[in-house]
Amino acid sequence: MTGPGIRLRQLQQIPLFALRQAIYRLLEDEKTEAILQRRFGHIFNRRLHHMRQAIARMSRDQLTILVDACPEISDEQISHLFEQYRYGSNPVLQVYLFDKTTLRRDALQGLRSRLEEELASFSQSHHDGLPAMRQLAISELISLPEKPGVVEGVYRFQTRLDYIDVDEQAACTYQTLYGLFWLSSVEGYLTIQVRSADVLKVLKGALERAMSTSLTPLVISKQLKNALPFLLRESFRFGRLHDPDPGPGRFRWLTIADDNAYARGYQDLEERYPEVHSVRYREVLDEDRETTLTIRCDRGALSLSGTLSAAQLRAWTLDRLGQLISLLNEFRPNAPAYSEAPDIEQVRALSPFSATQRDYIRRIISALLTVKQSPLPGYQPLGVNPLQLAHDMGTWMRLQIPVEHPTLSEENDGYLACPTCGGTTTFALQRRNGSWEVECREHRHQRWATPLPIVGETETQETFILDEEELATTIELLPSEALLQIIAEVINRHLPGYTFDLKRESFIIRGPHLRYYPDKSKVFDSEQSGARTIIYVNQHIAHLEGGEVVGVKPESGDVEVHTGGPSHL
Repeated sequence: MTGPGIRLRQLQQIPLFALRQAIYRLLEDEKTEAILQRRFGHIFNRRLHHMRQAIARMSRDQLTILVDACPEISDEQISHLFEQYRYGSNPVLQVYLFDKTTLRRDALQGLRSRLEEELASFSQSHHDGLPAMRQLAISELISLPEKPGVVEGVYRFQTRLDYIDVDEQAACTYQTLYGLFWLSSVEGYLTIQVRSADVLKVLKGALERAMSTSLTPLVISKQLKNALPFLLRESFRFGRLHDPDPGPGRFRWLTIADDNAYARGYQDLEERYPEVHSVRYREVLDEDRETTLTIRCDRGALSLSGTLSAAQLRAWTLDRLGQLISLLNEFRPNAPAYSEAPDIEQVRALSPFSATQRDYIRRIISALLTVKQSPLPGYQPLGVNPLQLAHDMGTWMRLQIPVEHPTLSEENDGYLACPTCGGTTTFALQRRNGSWEVECREHRHQRWATPLPIVGETETQETFILDEEELATTIELLPSEALLQIIAEVINRHLPGYTFDLKRESFIIRGPHLRYYPDKSKVFDSEQSGARTIIYVNQHIAHLEGGEVVGVKPESGDVEVHTGGPSHL
């Protein structure tokens, strides 16, 4: 038997339509309907002639009070509805991949206890004051009998709600939120329902450590998107295309919204733009329910509109994700065996490099040849820490740091620039006192450096935080021309049957992935293109676009603007 306080709290998290449906079922019996009419009059001091019409017009508070007063609706029914709908509305799913071949056989045994140990440190670290979030924990962890190899987890945490009380004093309370995640040791994926970006980072890190594996965000390339069987052309609603270096007479961002977009030439537009940022499609959940699916392609994030039950969300996620992973695995070839062998590190062309650097180059060549065999995914995981890679490769690779707005609308995106010289590819990463530090290597006498996390503000005055987790996901490494020449020599001279055209081909490393470009002119170089740039100086941001300062000038010194090329400070 559920206590009255718990029953009422559960009712407050059940969506309005589900509460109405519970009442409507009672009205199917005439005697019960008469009882409900008298009960309604007693509670609200009103007489009713049309009970159904009154229920349709009732507010959430009124309907909650009425359902709470109905013993015909049992505590078990309320608990069931709560468990089905406690995961909120408009669910967002973040998809990660991992190498299932490296997962220990016993990785899932005792997983819950290891997870709880990892999450305990999160709660203990918030001991001062009233944290914005607290008490992150695992509520359930079960194997799904209908999906062998898939584990479903339920996590919960408390989030602080600030308000002004009746005495006009600042006060706060805590609300418990719930989220789901699914882990497949057979297919090698993890999907987490995102209830909070901060909680997502903590939970992802805890799962990595608990399973002793590395999780890589899914990237959905144009080719992969167009091959997915459940994304039908007639269901297309919206597409957002992006060209980071558009050139004259071309839009940087292009949004297409039309119910018949493909008949009006959308496919041609998509092919001419290098990136599909996000898309929306009509999606069917069951026989009588339609929703909208939004895909953030570069981050592997999927969201559904409306309020879904846990059963609906589970069925849709496992079905659609199963199709996606199956297609991805079908077109993902094995890495060339010879490039995985250590002998490649002994070729003379690699003699200028250290042993660590030679290992990185071997991995790069392996990933490059792998993705060339099958361009459908468009990328290949490297299996290394991208921050450590940037540090160890030094000047052999140039580093540029995207600053991305956390929402789907990203007109304010740009690249971090040094406040002293204005360079966007002059950065280096150094490890000091156990933390990463970003510094500019362009000027040694007037050193500029800042530790992570970097806190700044967009031109729309929205704060962004660039921490280690975010940087490891978005950092971009461009190979120097000297490195490209050496890689081309190794492939063309020492790996028979494979070629690399130095004049035509290239690649970029973004986060944990290597992305191959058959046309090297499509590689986005923020320094050469004069890209829109976000500049961080003592938590003041200046935005340079087209040779004009359009944001906040740094407090120290004047700003010198150079037009006709890369912008400098």
